[in-house]
Amino acid sequence: MVCDDNINIIQACKNIYPSAIVQICHNHYKENIRKVLQVRTDEQYRPFMQAVASILGKKRSLDDLQKRASGILKKYQQDQRCVSVMIDIQRRHEHLFAYQNLKGLPITNNLIECYNSHLQGRLKTIKGFQSFTHAKSWLNGYFIQRRMKKFTDCSGKFKNLNGKSSLQLTQIKNPKIFT
Repeated sequence: MVCDDNINIIQACKNIYPSAIVQICHNHYKENIRKVLQVRTDEQYRPFMQAVASILGKKRSLDDLQKRASGILKKYQQDQRCVSVMIDIQRRHEHLFAYQNLKGLPITNNLIECYNSHLQGRLKTIKGFQSFTHAKSWLNGYFIQRRMKKFTDCSGKFKNLNGKSSLQLTQIKNPKIFT
């Protein structure tokens, strides 16, 4: 499971699915660090934040992570706030770098959030629904349309999805029907 940087979500998942692999979304984690260090309004910690972003920006091997993290820690060892961030990264290693334990696990949940943002954008243009029944019908239609619409803008490793819908990709081939 890929989730926001929220301990409650992780604990809830582990309570129900004890063997689940939980990956904290790197984008959410970095944003939380930016807020703590006030990087958007104060330039003091921007170089440090760029260094942290370099280890959280893409998937890395354990050796590469350790090498980069120790370099950052050595460079910023005099600043207690920076040391605190690096200690937190180490303390949460299991959930920040869970992708090392499961091939294909993404490091961000932004794809899901992209769908949510799209829905929010569509709902903003609607002034309201006449009733709950009307809202339910509209949402059902929206999700059916999203599931049946074919992908057109996929690139990189997802290029093969172009021309297919999400519904097509989730259909079970040759289902076994029990009678």
